[in-house]
Amino acid sequence: SPDGLIPLATELGVPETDFAELLRSEEISEQLIDLTHEALSNDIFGAPTMVIEDEIYWGKDRFDFIRDHLLVLSR
Repeated sequence: SPDGLIPLATELGVPETDFAELLRSEEISEQLIDLTHEALSNDIFGAPTMVIEDEIYWGKDRFDFIRDHLLVLSR
């Protein structure tokens, strides 16, 4: 919700009015719809979710697995 996102954005240095305006924009709304459809078509149903190659990692308790996967890729 905007009530949760706006304080985070301002903490990151984004002016509240600019951020609130973007949240209401048609462009952002369309991007959210497109990304939601893309996620659903890739069997992504929650957050945080990371997809590396064709492997889906879901949940913050999987960050160690994500790190290990990325380390293998970097070799």
